[in-house]
Amino acid sequence: MSPEDPELRAIEQLTAALRGLRADAGVSGADLAGRIGTSQATISRYESGRLLPSMLVAGRIAWALRAPKQQRQRLVELARAAAEERAGLVPKRVLLQQGVAQLQRRIRLEERRARHIRAFHPSIVPGLLQTEGYMRAIVSGPPATSEAENEAWMRERLARQLHMSQPGRTAVQIVAEAALHWGVAGGAVMAEQCAHLAELAVKRPAWRVGVVPRVPAEPVPLFVTNGFTIHDSTSVHIGTTAGNALVTDPDVVADHIELFDRLEEIARFGEDAAAIFTGVAGLYRL
Repeated sequence: MSPEDPELRAIEQLTAALRGLRADAGVSGADLAGRIGTSQATISRYESGRLLPSMLVAGRIAWALRAPKQQRQRLVELARAAAEERAGLVPKRVLLQQGVAQLQRRIRLEERRARHIRAFHPSIVPGLLQTEGYMRAIVSGPPATSEAENEAWMRERLARQLHMSQPGRTAVQIVAEAALHWGVAGGAVMAEQCAHLAELAVKRPAWRVGVVPRVPAEPVPLFVTNGFTIHDSTSVHIGTTAGNALVTDPDVVADHIELFDRLEEIARFGEDAAAIFTGVAGLYRL
């Protein structure tokens, strides 16, 4: 199994990555132990998952094996995720770098625990509702982001969609109609994205896909500046231009649940939502 397998838990990904790096380097367990000042038995326990290396130790192992920078960073990130997974918790406030595959992995770990997802975004289509063409249009990320990292980001987001489509999981996903008029991906891709939303709105019973109309029937005393996703009632992922945060603080989660309830009251669902999505798709086909 590859350590990049989206179905592997963080601990399994970490042990697979440790074994793979050592094998690629052609270094024995005893040799690696000598390089980082530990025992061969400890290396064996790291690679079997019986003992988890700290982030510092994971970094030392990667350096000792002369792994490339991206693999070193990946190993340290896996060490952190594995520790959280084993402890059964996520820190109250975990800041995450924007637009990188690690972000998608961390969110996917939260979604794997959740049975119900609630999401809203005022400026883009929520990730679980995006077509592949739309994803590729927004994946460019910071200038320093490599093509390989962007592709990894894509794989992680597609894996999230596949996982959430499994039976027993429900979601309420709301998009602002104004976001659909922001032609970030060009006419053909936006038309396809809007048509996809229209189909989901009426053909996905486990998911409620809604839209907040661009021109509401009456004034809405509600202003939302950033997107967010709530996992059950335990954590919320908040996305901004500057970065992302995964928050488990109960007060913050409760505030976002209350905000989402207000958005759900003014959103259109079912055939009404599909009509709006179809109408915007038609504008892109003109």
